[in-house]
Amino acid sequence: MTIEQILLTQFRHFERCHFSFDAKDNLIVGQNGSGKTSVLEAVYFLAYAKSFRTSSNRALIGHHHDRFQIDAKICTDDSKHVVQSIYGVDKSIQTVRLDHEIGVKQSVLARQLPVVFVDASTHRDFAATPKNRRDFLNWCCFYTMPEYHSHLSRFQRALQQRNQLLKQCRHYGDNRSLLATWTDPLIFYAEKVHAARQALIERLNEKLLCIWPHFLAMKPGQITYESGWRNQMTYAECLDQTLQQDMVYGFTQCGPHRGDLSCLTADGHSIFQGFSQGQQKLFAYMIKCIQLTLLNETDFLKSILLIDDLAAELDDVNQSRVLDYLKTMPCQKFLTALNPAVFSNRYADHALFVDQIVHSDDGHTPAHAVSAPI
Repeated sequence: MTIEQILLTQFRHFERCHFSFDAKDNLIVGQNGSGKTSVLEAVYFLAYAKSFRTSSNRALIGHHHDRFQIDAKICTDDSKHVVQSIYGVDKSIQTVRLDHEIGVKQSVLARQLPVVFVDASTHRDFAATPKNRRDFLNWCCFYTMPEYHSHLSRFQRALQQRNQLLKQCRHYGDNRSLLATWTDPLIFYAEKVHAARQALIERLNEKLLCIWPHFLAMKPGQITYESGWRNQMTYAECLDQTLQQDMVYGFTQCGPHRGDLSCLTADGHSIFQGFSQGQQKLFAYMIKCIQLTLLNETDFLKSILLIDDLAAELDDVNQSRVLDYLKTMPCQKFLTALNPAVFSNRYADHALFVDQIVHSDDGHTPAHAVSAPI
């Protein structure tokens, strides 16, 4: 899948602006505050109905407006589609359209438009919390294993219901027979989720072994998966052992919702503790490239890669390593930069200079970003 064109209306500081994109490489150039990151943000919002910069979608609405709209033309190998996403203060106007079909579920659009985002803080975000690392696992499984989303959703529902019953047990006493009605499906779907994640870890390590030499001149590390319960026990045994504590605390302590990744160097130390910031950032690029590779190896749509300010915190040598590898990736790429010279001749076909946009005066005729050779 590639994005051929996008029209932003009242999105951030773009009153009404039209962009046309290359099917492979797009370099978006502009000074700080010019809106180059907002272009990436709009693409990301199309896929996931959220921003990578803020938890409040209202912050994306242009000043003095009550809504924004994103229209896009997207292409596959043999067809074209029209996507529209409207977000407003009034929830009644919020909608997603795919080929003019109204009310399309966001998960449907996300599956059609897989987007991977990287910026200068990606490695720190990945290191920060188990949730961020679980999100990475869930993303990879969602796009490469058709039944995973259903299994994870049913596990989460069973977990929610069991936790509600555990809270009741804390206040009103033991009711194990009622707990069993949700513990049984919890175990069933937890094992499905766990098996999928384990299978994914094997594939991740295979890819990591291949990609590592392109980024780092040291022995390859590895990724290990921590299930969220004791390895020597089955999940059913773990739940049985922790039941009394679960009833005291009012929630389920173990399970895939507590799963995590460990990213280790060749000698078994944490990458997030033993690597420099630059090395951690290269590792983050490896992880993101592996995401793209996994999708490319399925019968699925090609993904889209968004990179905001690649030059940040990377020296010239490491920038070249990343850029050289990215050129081999068969996906559509969007990269931002203050100065196009950072990218040498690798993306010399054309650039979009967002700080030279001719803004529309009448509010109807789309303005265009200026394309020019570097």
